[in-house]
Amino acid sequence: MSEFSPQVDDLIVFFKDGANVERRWVPHEVYANDELAIPPATLDALVPNAKGTAFSECDAKEGGAFYFANLSLLMSPESTKSEDFPLVHQLKKYKKAAPDAEDLVLVPYDKKGAAYLVSKELYMACPTMLDTEATDPESLVTDGVVLANMPKVDLSGYTCYLLNLLSLRSNALHPDDGKSDHAKRLSNALKARRTT
Repeated sequence: MSEFSPQVDDLIVFFKDGANVERRWVPHEVYANDELAIPPATLDALVPNAKGTAFSECDAKEGGAFYFANLSLLMSPESTKSEDFPLVHQLKKYKKAAPDAEDLVLVPYDKKGAAYLVSKELYMACPTMLDTEATDPESLVTDGVVLANMPKVDLSGYTCYLLNLLSLRSNALHPDDGKSDHAKRLSNALKARRTT
């Protein structure tokens, strides 16, 4: 297992870092921490109609795109157990005024009126998903699922949210691929990741 125990309201993010395909666990205690809160007026300016939007790719201030996910529109994970994740005590160094390219803006399921800015640097600092944990999420990723409330991650039966940035044209391995070619390339990249 990972260096921490995944919880039902944690988020798995699949993304590209340069030429590498990456996957990270982003704990709820990190992405919904008040240290990363965005004022409601700022959210309204960044993502018009945020309350009714489940997922959106938005223009970042310096070019590129940031990604918005409103987890409060997905089914509730029902129960969660908070744990003290060490990165929570270092969030001040990741706080930003506005999102840059590849950052995340998230509305947690349990805080419908609040949004949080999670920089790419922050989610890169979160735990890497181990190969033994990745079978079910990778299957959804290669099928092109972008945002999901996963019923389970593996046979241990825990649940989580999935955010797959690799199936967006702007973050795809080859943006001009059709769905079938994209799935093949992505599957090969994920397999190669496991062998390195």
